[in-house]
Amino acid sequence: MNVLLVVFIGVALMVAVVLSRGKVSAKGRTGNFKGWNDAQSPERRLVGACFGDVSKAEGCIAYEIKRSFGAYSRHEAIEAALDRLERDRS
Repeated sequence: MNVLLVVFIGVALMVAVVLSRGKVSAKGRTGNFKGWNDAQSPERRLVGACFGDVSKAEGCIAYEIKRSFGAYSRHEAIEAALDRLERDRS
């Protein structure tokens, strides 16, 4: 009886570990994005405009920098990306 209980608990723990893999916490998804903690930062507004998709926001920044042939700073590229998203959605 005790052996069966130990086996059952072991299997339950293994299933819990397997099911929990692949889940991404909010911190892991956004932890590397600069300016994330500042509620009014342009970075945060851009991520919000990208519906929380940090990789899409980074892609928009990279696109604006590439489009300007490297002339834009990161901040200028974020502002340009926000302007482009607003213009495209109106």
